[in-house]
Amino acid sequence: MALTISIISLVLALSVAIAQLWQWRHGGSLVRCDLTRDDERVVVRARNVGRGSCDLAGFGFLMGELEYPWITDVATRYWPGAGRRTSGPLVIPFPCTLSGRTGRAWYVPLDELREAQSAFGQSGRQIRAYVLLAAGGRKASRQAL
Repeated sequence: MALTISIISLVLALSVAIAQLWQWRHGGSLVRCDLTRDDERVVVRARNVGRGSCDLAGFGFLMGELEYPWITDVATRYWPGAGRRTSGPLVIPFPCTLSGRTGRAWYVPLDELREAQSAFGQSGRQIRAYVLLAAGGRKASRQAL
């Protein structure tokens, strides 16, 4: 009888500890950065998979060891879903806040990114995206072009 109660207590204690660890892991903000490419643009997505909100300060690209913050005032604007170019500056509201379980995407013309890559002498190197956290630090994408 005492052995049964001990086993039940151990299982219950372990399940409570696992539940608390899961809540701690997903309780605050947890930002992930994704990089994808379609026909003529690169899509940088920041997703907050945690429950807490977080502030983003900007985004950019890693080309080899070089960190290249994206210059938003000279870029060409892409409207999500429209798939066409419009002239004018790219307007990206930074800093921006990601609530829990939300995301935001930015669209960058592929030809301008490749032009910047060759201007910095990084042609042929992999390009990865990153987002800057306002609290400090950055989260890089696992995917590369």
